[in-house]
Parts: sequence; C-alpha cells; structure tokens
Amino acid sequence: AGSLPHCKPPTNRDIHGTMSTKSGVVPPQSTTTVAKPTWLANIRWFFNDVDKTCMGQNGIRLASYTDVVQNASLIYFATLNEPNDPAYMPAGGAKWTAPMSTTFKNWINNKTPFGTQPGPVPSLPTPEEVEVEADASGSRVRRDIRDVVKDGPAFARLKKAFAGVMALPASDRNSFYWVGGQHWYPVESGLWCAHHEDRFLAWHRAYLLQFEDALRSIEGCEDVTLPYWDIQTGKVPEVFFESPFDKFVLTAEMTGKKPIAPSYAMPYTAGGEENRNPIATIEKNLQMFDIMADVKAAVASPQFDGDSATGTHAPGTGFHNNIIAAHDNVHNSCGSTCSDQG
Repeated sequence: AGSLPHCKPPTNRDIHGTMSTKSGVVPPQSTTTVAKPTWLANIRWFFNDVDKTCMGQNGIRLASYTDVVQNASLIYFATLNEPNDPAYMPAGGAKWTAPMSTTFKNWINNKTPFGTQPGPVPSLPTPEEVEVEADASGSRVRRDIRDVVKDGPAFARLKKAFAGVMALPASDRNSFYWVGGQHWYPVESGLWCAHHEDRFLAWHRAYLLQFEDALRSIEGCEDVTLPYWDIQTGKVPEVFFESPFDKFVLTAEMTGKKPIAPSYAMPYTAGGEENRNPIATIEKNLQMFDIMADVKAAVASPQFDGDSATGTHAPGTGFHNNIIAAHDNVHNSCGSTCSDQG
C-alpha cells in the first residue's frame, strides 16, 4: 500500500497540530470532529511548517490541495491516532488528535471537497509581541506613524532622515529624487515599479527596504525605520502635511526629464511640487473608494489570483486583484501626482 517517507525529526519539534509560530496556535478543528470538512475551512490547517518542509523534501507539497488529495490515504494512515498504533508522524512528534483523524477520514469519504469559504484563521501574535521579539533579535520594527509622532526622539530622527535625503544631489543613489524615481520617474534610474503583476508585493517590499536604507544613510539616523499609515482608521495623519513631509521641490538638475511610460510624459520644471489633495478630500475619497472593502476581500480570499470556484482572473477576484485595487485607489485618493505616479 505504500507509506510516507520519514524525515529526520527536528530537535525542537512543535506538538503536532499547532502552527509553527511563536504563538503555537492550535487549529480550530483539533478537538472537534467535523462531519463535512473542506480543504479551505479545515484540512489545510492540519499541517504545520515542519510537516510541509519534511514532505516538501520528498516531493509532497502539503500546502497544495492537489498533492494532499493524491496522497490522502497515505497521510491518513501515517497520522492515524489509534491505541497501540505503531504509526507516527514522518517528521517526529505527536500524532494527530482523534478528532483530526476522523475529520480527515470524513474529508476523504466525502470526495475531498475544496470548499468555497476559508475557515477560521489561527490568531497571530499581537503588534506588541512582534515588537518585543524583533527588538530582542535586532530586527527592524516599523511602527504606526501616530506612535512615532508621540516618540519625540524617534520622530526627530525621522524628520532629519527625510530632510537629509531630500537635500542630496539628484545623482546620489540615496537621494529622495533617485529612490523615489524608481517608482516611475526619473527615466535615468532605468527602473519601473511593478504594478498589476505577480511581482507587485515582492517588488515593493524590496523597494521599501531600499528607501529605508537611504534614510539610514543620513548621519545620526542609522536606526530609523519607515513608519506606516494605518489606512483602516480612515484618517490622514496631519503630520503628512508638515515639513519635511509636506512637499518635495524639484531643482534645476531634476527638470527637463520625463517618466519612463510615454503615456505619462508630463513635463517637470524647476520649483515644481506635487499636486496633493487636502486632508478632507483624501479622507472623502478613501470612503468613496471603500478601500477597506478591498483589503478585507483580499485577506478573506483563499486564492492568490482568481476565483477558486471558476478559476477566473477577473478584477476583484483573489487576493492579488483585491489588494491591487486597494493600492490603486489609495494613490487615486491622494491627488493627481500620486495617482499617475510620475
């Protein structure tokens, strides 16, 4: 009948049936038998990171619905929780609870349904827990801009960092002009932001790190981190309209150039500033576009791109399309310069 390959058990194995995180969250189904389970709502939570790594090394992707269906019987017998059963988890550690085994068997008997709605998501560490853990490990912590403003010394360093990169020559790779230009302008950067494609999040994650490193290049600002704007509040922080965050003025060496995309070939002149909407208009636009509806739809989607039932890739379906919609409408809310990203 065959069996699953064994892996070398890790030295510090989480109890099976928990997510491999600091919080050690137990899946909602570990103590309750589910009569009609689905992949999305139940089964996918049964595998932790240790299991996924172990089986992935042997060609079985436990995060893949298709792979789990193809190996369902082997998985069931390898994890079966019965008295005096010699079977054990391929990666070591405790076997599944009896309700988990029964739930998995029910899933097989019901012809392994995929499901249409994601189940309960295991709770994550709080922002405070993340910050404590990051501080202990020397990692960077990006804080809410409202909290940074309340922290006098940190806010002073942030303002110094922004003013510093804005004052650098246009040719300096750490200048606000150059780094900001990689999001579309100036043309000599040779780069163009990745939008409406699968690289969107990965590209911008690296881009934010580059911008943060540029801020840290200013003397006395070596520990600065980029704060974030919590968009779900629906409020625009007033500090965004205070110096040095309120504007960036183009110098003579920055003019006479055009963005990379010909359709956005806007002229730029010395002394030019961005066209930013006032706070009241931005907040009104955020409400009109209903940004948080897109964010919530993205978080709730079980698929990265497209609809799980139809396989379509239409706008508004899947995590990726919804998060892109939220991103675009934040740009559009802020003003014409931000909306065309030139």
